Amino acid sequence: MDSGIEGIECIHPLHGFGLQRELIALCRERGLYISGGTDYHGGFFSGQKQVIGGQFVSLDSVQKLINHIKA
Repeated sequence: MDSGIEGIECIHPLHGFGLQRELIALCRERGLYISGGTDYHGGFFSGQKQVIGGQFVSLDSVQKLINHIKA
């Protein structure tokens, strides 16, 4: 928090559901943004197991981030 972070990537393919819940709770508790991603870096990685849209981030979390960027 002292370094100025505004959010945490809570949703990630390598995070188990328990860790995701803990990170989301921490963000809500501290007023941080919740983000997430698939870590998809393109089809040129032959071992790529993730696909775009493979992780779910709530619309509410996305809208809060969009509103912050527009402000």
